[in-house]
Amino acid sequence: TVSAILASVISIFFVIKRTSDDSYIKIGVLMPLTKSNAQFGINTKNGIDMYINEINSSGGINGKKIKCIEFDDEGDPAKAVSGYNFLKDKNVSAVITGAASATSLAVVEEAKKDNIPVIITTASADGITYNSENKELFQNVFRIGFTNSFQSEIMAKFAKEKGIKNVAILYSAEDDYSSGLKDAFIKECGSLGINVCAVENFSMNSVDFQGQLGSIKDKNPDLIFVPSYYESDGLIVQQARNLGISCPIVGTDSWSGISDSTSDVSSLNNCFYCSSFSSDDPLSQKFVE
Repeated sequence: TVSAILASVISIFFVIKRTSDDSYIKIGVLMPLTKSNAQFGINTKNGIDMYINEINSSGGINGKKIKCIEFDDEGDPAKAVSGYNFLKDKNVSAVITGAASATSLAVVEEAKKDNIPVIITTASADGITYNSENKELFQNVFRIGFTNSFQSEIMAKFAKEKGIKNVAILYSAEDDYSSGLKDAFIKECGSLGINVCAVENFSMNSVDFQGQLGSIKDKNPDLIFVPSYYESDGLIVQQARNLGISCPIVGTDSWSGISDSTSDVSSLNNCFYCSSFSSDDPLSQKFVE
């Protein structure tokens, strides 16, 4: 479970690097707590607080309680680097970050120099933990979510298993997450012999996707891949169904919560996505409660 992973990693961090004040363990939390990505950072911070309170109430780790020092990176890579340096100066044992790939990539680049352990939550860019050019695996970086390439491969293989021949893609070129997933999906489709018959782009914060969906409908795909966030995904699915598009529409982990972003839940029939977390999993029930 995520809780078990977090506990194990924090225990390892404590062994690796004790704080200057030995009365507690200091953990840095670097998240967007304001501006456009705040919902992701705040939700993550709430989860971290819940679990650290649980650890502290049961006696801490090796008799030491955990203290969080937080910094708001506002979803900006430059501010994330400033935040990392601020936390480093506070002698934290480790940094928990990773609400977005762009900020995570910037932090990891700095943390590699200092060998400070970093745990990534939801950021999915492959380069956060691995340099594909020189085959370097970053020894101080850990993550609990799926990578872009893994998710895209999973959904392309899902399409292959369903006998899909032609797929369309609707993504946002403005977003690194969406673009990375799109590229990896196209690559895997090529390996599997699946034809990509249409690729359409939309601007972030769009609410009207009928033009792109109309173009996709004209290509008559067997499946549509939509690698975006649930707020957009819910609107896209509902508008697609209203246009008479009945084929499967699939996505990735950012689809979690999509049922809350559409007024017609029935439009989600024949939709699928992959995720590292399910609220229905028996192992998740304590957290859900």
